[in-house]
Amino acid sequence: MIGSVLKKLREQKGFGVNQLAAKSGVSASQISRIENGIQNSPTVETIKKLSAALHDSDGQLLKATLSTTDKPSPLDRLIAHTSEHINMATEPIQVYGTIHAGNAVWADEDIIGELMVTPHLIQKYGRENLFALKITGESMNKRIPNGYVALFSRDCEVDNGDIVAVLIDGDDAMVKVYEKTSKAIIFKPDSWLPGFKSYVYHKDDEQDFQILGKYVYSTDYPI
Repeated sequence: MIGSVLKKLREQKGFGVNQLAAKSGVSASQISRIENGIQNSPTVETIKKLSAALHDSDGQLLKATLSTTDKPSPLDRLIAHTSEHINMATEPIQVYGTIHAGNAVWADEDIIGELMVTPHLIQKYGRENLFALKITGESMNKRIPNGYVALFSRDCEVDNGDIVAVLIDGDDAMVKVYEKTSKAIIFKPDSWLPGFKSYVYHKDDEQDFQILGKYVYSTDYPI
C-alpha cells in the first residue's frame, strides 16, 4: 500500500510530515491522507514531488502506486515508464516541435531539445528509428498530458489501441489512438474533455494519412 511505503520512506529520512510537505510542495494534510489510506491514488505530479523530496531513486513509491490496482491506468503505466528511465537515461534523442506539412520530414530548425533515453531503448528500437515530439493540446490527456514529451519508434507494428504519431491529410503530425476495423481505420482522441474528433478513413476512401511512429513512453522532464 502506498501509504505505508510513503511513511516508511519518510521516517527513514528522518522527516516529519510538515518537513516533507515543505520539501516536496505537497500539503501536510495530503501526505497524512495518503499515509492513513484515505487517499490511495495520488496524482502523477504528487508522486513525482514526493519521490524527488525523498530521493526515492528505487521508485518504491511508484511501484506501490501501481500495486494498488490490478489493472494500471494509462497514467500509471506512464509513471512506470518514467521511473524506469530517470536514472539510466544516457542516450540523447532529438525532440521536434513540429513536423513539416505534406511530407513528414523534420528540419533542423524544428529541433527544440534532446530527450535522454536508456541504452536499452536504443538497442531495442534502433537509434535511427527513435524520435520525440513535444505534445501540445488536450486531445490525448488521458494518456499523455499537455506539455509532455513523447518518444516514438518508426519501425514498429501497430495494433488496435496503440498510440501513434500520424500525419493526417497532409497536415502537421498528430498523436491519436489507432483502431482498425473491417471497414475503416480510425484515429481517435483520448481526452477527459469533450469536443475532439476522430479521423475515419473508410476502406474505399483515399487513405490520406501516414503513420510516423508508435508511442513508447512520455515524460514531463524539461527539454
